[in-house]
Amino acid sequence: MGASTHHGDKIEAVGPLVRELTVTDPSGFHCKPAAQIAKIAVKFDGSISVERQGSRADAKSVFALLALLAVPEKNIKFNILVDGPGAEGVADDIEKALNGELDDGKHAAKQKSGTVKAGSRWGSRLNLPWSKGKADGNSS
Repeated sequence: MGASTHHGDKIEAVGPLVRELTVTDPSGFHCKPAAQIAKIAVKFDGSISVERQGSRADAKSVFALLALLAVPEKNIKFNILVDGPGAEGVADDIEKALNGELDDGKHAAKQKSGTVKAGSRWGSRLNLPWSKGKADGNSS
């Protein structure tokens, strides 16, 4: 947690909560955790940034997260800096997203075992058996 000051019986946090995290996914840091982290950050009223090797990125930007963390290394360590009300809970959610524990189930519902739906944009362009005639404009 960040530093704190004492004012009588009140304790006020000074500065952001800092938590060190490690990317342990064998495929490294990629779009899915970046999107989930950015989604959490956008909903948060305070500020969230990510820091690695002296560089800092706004966690509300998927592109900034990918630019900072999508590197061809294993076990990437970085810090998240969360400043605002509910910082501890937000840091927990970011850690869950990074560890793949925050899957909302929508991805699995949209994409079943890597198949392309018949008549979909890609089904017609790939000239697959269930899309016969669609690529050349004939409908059958």
